[in-house]
Amino acid sequence: MPYISFSQENKLSEEAEEIIDQLFYGDLLEKTNTNFIYSSLNYNSNTFFSGRETSVDQFNFSPQITYLNTKGFFATLTGIYLSEVIPSWDLTALSMGYYFSIENLSEKINFNTSYSRYFYSEDSENFLNSLVLGGSYFSNDANFFLNINSNYFFGGEFFFQVTANVLYSFKIIGESNKDNYIDGISELIGKRSYQGEQISLNFNPRVSFILSEENINPEYYFYKEFFESEETRFGLINTQFRFPVYMEINRFSVEASYSINFPRDILKKETLSSTGFYSLTIGYLFSF
Repeated sequence: MPYISFSQENKLSEEAEEIIDQLFYGDLLEKTNTNFIYSSLNYNSNTFFSGRETSVDQFNFSPQITYLNTKGFFATLTGIYLSEVIPSWDLTALSMGYYFSIENLSEKINFNTSYSRYFYSEDSENFLNSLVLGGSYFSNDANFFLNINSNYFFGGEFFFQVTANVLYSFKIIGESNKDNYIDGISELIGKRSYQGEQISLNFNPRVSFILSEENINPEYYFYKEFFESEETRFGLINTQFRFPVYMEINRFSVEASYSINFPRDILKKETLSSTGFYSLTIGYLFSF
């Protein structure tokens, strides 16, 4: 069942991806000459396959640690624990990549490329590797965020996937100004003082799309046009709306969210039920 579990969790969590983009945006890494490590633990109340219901209701935990240096190189180690399968530790993934910008192009745009290796707890016919090439855009006020990634999975299974994320951040309390510093030290979380602490609270609604290749196997799809041979189709397989409230206190962060999936049958033969789950992520950012 590793493919079912991992399809809900990207190898680089959305929280870590946003933080890396914010660090890289506006050449902050070069300005501060500082390296960062972001560690987090994520809980999801249920586990789905690309937003689709499975035969087992189970929650999952996903610890993650991400390193980003001043040159834009990053490395991530993550894994997934599932509550109702044996072994419960389902998958470990190691990713390495690079964030970069293109000269003479807007500093609001940056690009990323990465390679990931997947280690399953049991023998699996699922993919073992992936390559990613993507780009991100921040608006002038850094409230609007757009990210598009192309993913090629290979080793065992082979397929191509495109993911797109659109986010807008509404400030509730404080400021999240990544160019501010505390006592002249390259602290990441420079905030407006609130009740004696550096705190910010934001509502960050997000919509995400997954477009993917899927193999149409006659063994599982009993439609006349697929009786004789297996085919591959590409299209939209899930749309997710996510409603997170994100809080930072100094270098500590907490995000609570509710997500709604609208999975789509790539053959357009049936209507799939929507699914939802709650998430809680806690994280801490180190700099050196």
